[in-house]
Amino acid sequence: MKTLIVTLTDETAKKLADHAAENGKTAEEWASSTIEDRYDDSWLADLAPEDRAAIEEGWEEAERGEGIPHEQVVAEMRQKFGW
Repeated sequence: MKTLIVTLTDETAKKLADHAAENGKTAEEWASSTIEDRYDDSWLADLAPEDRAAIEEGWEEAERGEGIPHEQVVAEMRQKFGW
């Protein structure tokens, strides 16, 4: 196992901690699992080529900052499904 030290803005650190807490994890656990999941793309091999392409396009959009913020998605889901 390797330890990685990452510097975050206070705002980003708070978002990470809040999101982790919503999922029953510490910020460190959430960050670690998120990074590991992001780079473990072996499950992509089982998908149809067009599905793989759509997922990879979505990742690229997210990396460019396009998309809906997580907080907005959660708020909309809570409103729609009464969470």
